[in-house]
Amino acid sequence: VLEGNGYNVQGVSFIETKKTTILSVPQADWVFFASSNAVDYFFSQHPELKSKTKFGVIGKSTEQELKKHNRNAAFVGSVPDTKVVGKKFAKTVGDQTVLFPQAKGGIRTIQQQFEDASKLTDLVVYETVKKENATLPDAEVLVFTSPSNVESFFEKGKISASQKVIAIGKSTEKKLLEYKIENCLLPASFDEVGLAEAVFGIQ
Repeated sequence: VLEGNGYNVQGVSFIETKKTTILSVPQADWVFFASSNAVDYFFSQHPELKSKTKFGVIGKSTEQELKKHNRNAAFVGSVPDTKVVGKKFAKTVGDQTVLFPQAKGGIRTIQQQFEDASKLTDLVVYETVKKENATLPDAEVLVFTSPSNVESFFEKGKISASQKVIAIGKSTEKKLLEYKIENCLLPASFDEVGLAEAVFGIQ
């Protein structure tokens, strides 16, 4: 979308992901994914699930990754505020059990919105590590997709006063605030359209 409108888009990752081997998969009524990586690393290990297992995802891009594995989401987060998504998902789930495939040391914002944590199970399926050889891009607009990407970026450089910043999600915005980056934009949705609208809205 952005390139089609004359933008030069560079994708630079300051972290990389590594699979964590699953020894066993706890059975649950629901499986919730807070990232596309969680979907990929979970299903790449061919987990055995109940036929009636339902799936929830944080947003549209994660839903698309789920479809690649021939699964449909019964719940899709529709706002960039993860806490709001968590509260809506908790209400949808009710007293059913939920499995959360996630990264090692994940923030667990969705899980924190449940009143009864005994119904929830975390399953580490990957970990993020800092990329040593990543080079800082020369760009007018910087888009950060995760708190760990923010941390890795600031280990290598800083943001100039002229650069505009977009944060994907409240947790990423919060991490940027720790580095005194206060005027970042949040897309209305976790997908390419939301990101494009945020870029187009920069003055």
